[in-house]
Amino acid sequence: MPSLLLLSLRRSFLKHSSLAVASLLTTVGCSKSEAQIGNAAENPSLTIGINLTETVRDFSKHWNEMSATKNLSGMVALYTPDTLWTLPNEARSIGTNKVREIYKRLFQAQNMSLVHKTEKIAVSKSGDMATEIGSYELSTNTPQGEFKDRGKYFFLLNKVGGKWKIAADMFNSDTPVL
Repeated sequence: MPSLLLLSLRRSFLKHSSLAVASLLTTVGCSKSEAQIGNAAENPSLTIGINLTETVRDFSKHWNEMSATKNLSGMVALYTPDTLWTLPNEARSIGTNKVREIYKRLFQAQNMSLVHKTEKIAVSKSGDMATEIGSYELSTNTPQGEFKDRGKYFFLLNKVGGKWKIAADMFNSDTPVL
């Protein structure tokens, strides 16, 4: 999947997350009618991928466990070797080197807490690709005092060896830059 597509979807995701998911899924081979968009618990009429949606939720719980236990190797293992990572205010990164570097710094921080809350999941009809959209909360102690941040994230997940892996990770803060 061309990484330029993911970058171009970033802006529309921020305003229209459901539209961005539908656009992404259309590009990778399924239409909005073929994808599950939303929370199955809130919309029981969804007909595709209820079990797959739960496996994505389980994946997200596992991600939170890796964060809570500061398990660096476990966290990095959740990403594909060629993952696209777009940090706010930095150039995009491909591969897990930057993932490892950032989580290593985060996990070394005092009283660090980073928690994701899943809000929307979309699973492709083939069941080998999914998107997860949600919010995050980050807090840690720094030499300058307590740091807190809230924001949103977007995962593009691929099935690799029967397990979900993060192929693209985009996030940014809700705090205005200026």
